[in-house]
Amino acid sequence: MPIADEDRVRDRLRLRLTAETAVLSIAVAVADATLLGAAIDGRLAPWMAAAGHIGVGFALLLWARSSSRRRHGRRVAWLLGLTTITMGPLGAIGTLITMAMIAWYQRSATPFDEWYASLFPDEIKDPVEATYRSIIEGFDGSLERSSVASFTDMMANGTVDQKRSVIALVADNFRTAFAPALRAALNDVEPAVRVQAATAVAQLENQFLERLMKLEEHVADVGDSYDLAWARASLMDDWAAAGLLDKQRSADTRERALVLFAACHRMAPTDVRPLHAMGRLLVRLGRLQEALVEFEKIEQLGAPGTTIVWQLECLYRLGRFSELRALCVRHRAKLLSMRDVPVELADAIEAWAESAAQLPGRPMTERGDPGFAAVVTASFGNQT
Repeated sequence: MPIADEDRVRDRLRLRLTAETAVLSIAVAVADATLLGAAIDGRLAPWMAAAGHIGVGFALLLWARSSSRRRHGRRVAWLLGLTTITMGPLGAIGTLITMAMIAWYQRSATPFDEWYASLFPDEIKDPVEATYRSIIEGFDGSLERSSVASFTDMMANGTVDQKRSVIALVADNFRTAFAPALRAALNDVEPAVRVQAATAVAQLENQFLERLMKLEEHVADVGDSYDLAWARASLMDDWAAAGLLDKQRSADTRERALVLFAACHRMAPTDVRPLHAMGRLLVRLGRLQEALVEFEKIEQLGAPGTTIVWQLECLYRLGRFSELRALCVRHRAKLLSMRDVPVELADAIEAWAESAAQLPGRPMTERGDPGFAAVVTASFGNQT
């Protein structure tokens, strides 16, 4: 049967059941009110009125059950049965009022399919329309060049339509740096924005789980390998770093990634990448002593600058300032020669290196800075 014919049949069935429910509601209200009046006037024994009321209620429940099997209008049928048993004629009258309100609301309500599709509209193909949208919404037309700050500003100060456009854009082209915009949307005062943000987060989590399941199915088919273990660990690491999980789930995901990175290290003992990833995850899990052990291993193998930054972070958090100064002096040139080194990081390294003879054991950065790792992660990304 064509889809259009199926829709017409479904609409007719729903209309018929609605009419049945309305007629039954009126009949039940009259019958229950009559029983109640007869019991009050003494024309009918109270137990007989109660038995009649219960009989009517159970008959309605049986009818609601048969309506459920037809799968059209079953909620109103159950509402009539349950409210009649518990509230008598008032329940039937309330059901009639509810049906009238539903009919009034449906005159202007957006169908669910259209509403859901509007949450994440299809990508705009027409260049003219895309240009118009970029002008109206304040974007420059290139996600790679868009400022993350502009997204968060839009979530704070934009209209509902602008906020929804930001959420759709971020969901379709998600980067870890866009997580603050999504988190802001989850706490927005507008229910429509919160619902769309929650849907976007669920969609992103579903994509993560699908990719992880495909990788695990591949492992089951061909066996584990360095590349497969690395892919699964990196996927979990990135998802935990996205900032969309609660604290406990984020920690659990990082623990799973840590196990896989350790497996990579066992498969390739001379590769520094798994050691670096393990150390970075241990820092984020708060296991600083263990992280420092991993970073010291990498330093012996010729650590890159980003690894040394994480080692500096460990020493800073542990309060081992003399070792921190010595490490800055030892690797000063390597650290300052990193590509696109942030100004804040360069200043901190210079300050610690030059303070080797000043105030031993006392930190020079007492200005509330976020630490070495926070600066380098913000500048270079999660995989540094």
